[in-house]
Amino acid sequence: MGDIRIIRSNPYTYKTGLLKELEQLAGTGDVNAMTQLYEICEKNFANHSWSTYWLRRIAEQGIPWAQALLAKRYQNGRGVEKNHAEAFKLFTALAEKGDKIGRFYLAEYYWFGNGVEQNVEEAIRLYELLEEKYPDLNVCAIVADLPDMDDLSSNRRFLQK
Repeated sequence: MGDIRIIRSNPYTYKTGLLKELEQLAGTGDVNAMTQLYEICEKNFANHSWSTYWLRRIAEQGIPWAQALLAKRYQNGRGVEKNHAEAFKLFTALAEKGDKIGRFYLAEYYWFGNGVEQNVEEAIRLYELLEEKYPDLNVCAIVADLPDMDDLSSNRRFLQK
């Protein structure tokens, strides 16, 4: 199982049977096992490349909260090299599925022209789509409600709403 070498490379993380079992389950595509490994790496290691590895594997399974967090990592350069083009691609894919976080951040990219050509009209269209789909939502208040993307428990709850 070459995919799990990042966990095995650190003896601290590979000393329990639980981790071995989780790795085996994750190797079969079990999203819950991948999520647990992501959480273990995120909470226990300063090097975010390990948690990013598992986050990427979860995102590849089409899980929206993981796709949003991975996009934020590319946007901020946390655990990966900063890459606005990759963040934009991930936010676009989420927005196309109707995801509110994807639409919000895609609108932000267009509004400010971060990594893309500034397009205020497209940003406004995306904000209007948000308001249309979520009529009780004050789009301006989204920023205040966005979780700290470093806080795993709050951001997963928020992104799964």
